[in-house]
Amino acid sequence: MKSYNHIIFCSLLCTSLIDLNAQCAIQIDTTSFSFYNGITGRAQTMEIFKISNNSACDYFTWITLESALNKTDIELVHEYFREQKPDFDFLFMMYENLLEEHPVSLGYSFLKNIRAGETFSYFIIKEKTNSDFYRQRLVLIKREKVERYLRTEIDEKYCYKFPYIVLSE
Repeated sequence: MKSYNHIIFCSLLCTSLIDLNAQCAIQIDTTSFSFYNGITGRAQTMEIFKISNNSACDYFTWITLESALNKTDIELVHEYFREQKPDFDFLFMMYENLLEEHPVSLGYSFLKNIRAGETFSYFIIKEKTNSDFYRQRLVLIKREKVERYLRTEIDEKYCYKFPYIVLSE
């Protein structure tokens, strides 16, 4: 009987560890602090979102023009890559090599690939501590899911290169 209980306990422990590991594939650490900027004469808050990709898959992150709340992954991918803004879309710019000639544009062409084992940080400087303007617009979706929906692979040359971006409200 002891041996049987031991096997059940080990099985439950292994199952819970597998579940715990699956839940931690992406870890998002948030830090926030306030300071007074003597140069501008304003109180400001810095909010940091550090995304750690502990999975074996790559993830894309971007910033939408409108809130991402209550939208499915498919809706978010469609809006960002296929909807025209104002008379072009991300895929069109990619296929026409227009992204190579223009700087990164938030809401239009900012796309970061967070590879397995890497981290990426959003540094958001804001004057209203309770503002969630960017928080509502940050998107994080598995790369394979995005490319499967778009039916195309996205070349690394279209992705933001640095391990962080600083945003100001």
